[in-house]
Amino acid sequence: MVSSKVYRAILFDVGSTLLEIVRDPNEVAAESVAHLGELSVKDYAVAIREIVAEWRSAGGRPEVHDLPETWISHNRLALSRIGFPGDITLAAQIIESTFLLEGLRVYADVEEVLTRLLVEGYRLGIVSNWPATLEATLRRARLNDYFPVIVGSGNVGYAKPHPQIFRIAMDRIGVNPDETLYIGDSVEYDVAGARAAGADVVLLDRAGKESHQPKIQTLFQLPEFLGAGSLGPTITAR
Repeated sequence: MVSSKVYRAILFDVGSTLLEIVRDPNEVAAESVAHLGELSVKDYAVAIREIVAEWRSAGGRPEVHDLPETWISHNRLALSRIGFPGDITLAAQIIESTFLLEGLRVYADVEEVLTRLLVEGYRLGIVSNWPATLEATLRRARLNDYFPVIVGSGNVGYAKPHPQIFRIAMDRIGVNPDETLYIGDSVEYDVAGARAAGADVVLLDRAGKESHQPKIQTLFQLPEFLGAGSLGPTITAR
């Protein structure tokens, strides 16, 4: 499938799109506060899910309150619930400030494709549901230089699928929605959110399990979709 449109900007999701999560983030969180006390990864994971579910049931709106202070509060309540023995306030802050910094790996198709897109003159940006650590994470992964515009929910408050997080990125990059293509791995968050903001979307379905179209199974297919010829190994889109 080749797009009939010409885009000026291409925006990307991060998790499961550019970066693969290869370690449980809760395990990394437990390590980050080990100097303050022992934290059970399993207990913390259960508690944080419960706290977030209770917050949402009480009217919390993650799509418009995805800020560090929100998550520090969630962390503090979860740590208190499971009886963390150390300084709970400090531990909650450390977990938020280090969350999703480590335990990640760049997918093999990423750098070659991003380089190709830059050479062809596309403006590139990031729109991701990610803590305020997003720019630091991209620096560690050596991907930040590809993206002059990086918009993370932990910095702007809005989270996908809210269309405002996409609008912020498009405003910063200087393009209109009809000039923008978004690449992400979630139908619920990426496809729905980008379309609500007026942008086109290609689903990156690495596992080949989704029926949504248009989709690709590797970023190597993206230049071909854009009408620029294929890159890397050939994989047929379903």
